[in-house]
Amino acid sequence: LPFTDQQLRSLAERQLVKWADRAKERHQVTLTWNPEVMDVVTKGYNVRYGARSIQHEVDRKVISQLAAYHELDKIKPGCKVHVTANKK
Repeated sequence: LPFTDQQLRSLAERQLVKWADRAKERHQVTLTWNPEVMDVVTKGYNVRYGARSIQHEVDRKVISQLAAYHELDKIKPGCKVHVTANKK
């Protein structure tokens, strides 16, 4: 059975919280986001891959971009990052 919209949002939020906790613990970075971020992430849901597709979307659309900025030293320990979504 496919997930409901509310379940998908819950899965997306759980993934974002996991990454926020990891960013705080490992890099002293505070990560927050707008609710629209979860909308963008849940659009990538694929019933065939289930919850794993949500994990992949969070990694692809949020975490990989944050990692790239971190590698460029644009995200430093102690900073706050607020993720927003541009719904196109």
